[in-house]
Amino acid sequence: MIKALLITKRFLSFVVISTMMFCFIMVSPIGRVVEKEINRHFEAIHHRLNTHNLTVVDKIEGRILYGSMILIGKFIYPEGAAILEHYINGDGTELVLEADYIKESPVIIRNLASMRNGETRIVTLHQDEDRRLSYALNPFRLRKDQHKVQLWQEIKFLKPQSVFTILDFGLFKLKIPDGLIHILKPKRFMVRCEWETI
Repeated sequence: MIKALLITKRFLSFVVISTMMFCFIMVSPIGRVVEKEINRHFEAIHHRLNTHNLTVVDKIEGRILYGSMILIGKFIYPEGAAILEHYINGDGTELVLEADYIKESPVIIRNLASMRNGETRIVTLHQDEDRRLSYALNPFRLRKDQHKVQLWQEIKFLKPQSVFTILDFGLFKLKIPDGLIHILKPKRFMVRCEWETI
């Protein structure tokens, strides 16, 4: 029992010290170098994908990267995680998102306030406007009717495009090329969300 407590205490000390060291490195000038090299690494994998020179390690890293994004995202950005998981592991069928968060998004509220009944518009946003929504849908179509709101987007990332998603971890930012997901041979699909209004 005492031995198990000592092992647990040592493990927790290791985790705390490792976390502190990681934070110290990432806020220092060294952290900017690490961030830049990680982002270059993702760009290099994306280049190998586009030139049909992927390695086995690239594919493993892709599985780890996107699997981690889905796992962590389920707690922080559940709509984005659901879309990512369906894109990678789904069969191309339509995905319907719950409206709980989406209908309360400041981007949605602002757009709906300036729309007429029967109007459909393409909405684009900067990640800083609503990170949770931007990780799920950007751009998307939004339709306002008298008693109903509909939102939809075809999920299909192009390989050679120079569009990136910025994953902001506070201490550092990862710049992931959207086309990198093609390492995992995703299946395009339509995502929808709708809710009734008063």
